[in-house]
Amino acid sequence: MNTRVKVETKDEISRIKGLQKEIEQLKKLLLKKDLDAMAQDCYL
Repeated sequence: MNTRVKVETKDEISRIKGLQKEIEQLKKLLLKKDLDAMAQDCYL
């Protein structure tokens, strides 16, 4: 059996959560930007 143990400090965990939240915000922003560009193309 292969076993992995990952040790993280509280600071690392909070930083990871912050980065994951930022990634989600960036994904939403990119999706909005793409939808706005598509809508702009439809008007032209």
